[in-house]
Amino acid sequence: MALIECPECGREVSSRAPMCPYCGVIINEDVYQDNKENKKKQQEKPVKKKNDSDDGKKKPRKKISWWVWILVACFAIVLSYTVGYFYIQDKKSEKIELLYKEALESQDSFVIQNFLDEYPDEISDAQRKKLLGKMNQLNHIAEEWDDACRTESIVELKAFIRNYPNNPHAKEAEIKIDSIDWQHALNKNTPEAYRTYMNQHSDGDYYDEAERRIDLLRFTADDRDMVKQAIEEYMEREDGELPKSSYRVISPYNISKKINRSGKVMFEATFRVEGVLTELLGGIGNGDKFKVRATVSESGTVESVALDEETKEQKSEE
Repeated sequence: MALIECPECGREVSSRAPMCPYCGVIINEDVYQDNKENKKKQQEKPVKKKNDSDDGKKKPRKKISWWVWILVACFAIVLSYTVGYFYIQDKKSEKIELLYKEALESQDSFVIQNFLDEYPDEISDAQRKKLLGKMNQLNHIAEEWDDACRTESIVELKAFIRNYPNNPHAKEAEIKIDSIDWQHALNKNTPEAYRTYMNQHSDGDYYDEAERRIDLLRFTADDRDMVKQAIEEYMEREDGELPKSSYRVISPYNISKKINRSGKVMFEATFRVEGVLTELLGGIGNGDKFKVRATVSESGTVESVALDEETKEQKSEE
């Protein structure tokens, strides 16, 4: 390789160099063109890809065998069944536990017995013992309730409420006591009896009715005058049970105001009379004494008169 002088910058360069490395002027035109052509061919040459085969074609994908799909499907079915089974079992256990708590808190032995009959093997022995104990307790309470209802004893009914305040029959016992006390007040049918009921049952079912009856039974001086006048007018009648020609009044009037079963206000007057010496009329003699019970309506009409002859013992007591 010979050294020559660059015609442009005058420095020494190789005779085979296509260009001057110092100033870049072309020194050897043939070498320069050859290098240019070789570089162009290298740039145009295709680059082989890693996943391409030697002949430039892609390799075909491998097909998955049919038995693989069958295995996948079977696995999916088994997995779904297993998950579903345990889900159903879990829900069933939750339902049984909820029903167990409801039966244990129930105040009805039939609810407990129905649960034991429906789920005999789904609960533990300890749970079964608790339910049986609760059922025996409820049966004992039911017997006490039946006894109290049969006797209709206020003492027993109050004892039941005191012993079992949370039992459903406790409210029913209160209603029964209210009804029994009201019947007692009706039987006496006096303002005092109704006031006693009102004091014992401030929120009773018959409180308003008791108050109304007290107002109806309020006895006034006008009521007394009206009853007395009605009896005297009745004795003026000869066709009555108490004609003045045969009897005369020998005691004051004892008058009370009542309400009959139909709700009508009536007056009841009791007094004593004795026979008048005129003539024997129906066995009535002079000096014979009788106790009279007369019923007078609110309008002042004598509804009924009953005479009870006094015995010799009664007369001697005078």
